[in-house]
Amino acid sequence: MRILLSILLYLSTSICLWSAEGEDKPAAEISAEKIAKIEKLFELSHAQEKFEVGQKAGFKAGLDMTPMPIPAAQKQKIIKIGTEVMNEVMPWKKVKVDMIKVYAKAYTEEELDGVIAILDNKDVQVMLKKEIEVIGPSLKVGMEYGQKLTPLIMQRMNEVE
Repeated sequence: MRILLSILLYLSTSICLWSAEGEDKPAAEISAEKIAKIEKLFELSHAQEKFEVGQKAGFKAGLDMTPMPIPAAQKQKIIKIGTEVMNEVMPWKKVKVDMIKVYAKAYTEEELDGVIAILDNKDVQVMLKKEIEVIGPSLKVGMEYGQKLTPLIMQRMNEVE
């Protein structure tokens, strides 16, 4: 059980790509208009759904990479606990505040207007929804390649020493 808890801790910290350390409100120096545009960008890009699906899929894919087999019942328990912890520590509502700050630094209002215009298109929306569908399978492919890379990298590192 201790090993499984260590795995759970490792996986939960390794997939936390975005920090949820921010306050409940975006920085005061960001104008209300710019915040509204960023929120529109998040809405049109399905940011919350991508974040939540990616969180769960990344956790599951990482769990599938553990070096030892995990019994199915235990694996489901780990997934359930991991999901609960991620939802407590980094819910979209918290992460969104931090991401607004990131996007506010990255985009001008003019750039936001342009991106929003592109995203507000029926065909682009179809593409974005399909991207959400392939998050899990894409992460699994990446993890499978990662499993192939690790031993080769370790082998070559040993050759260099």
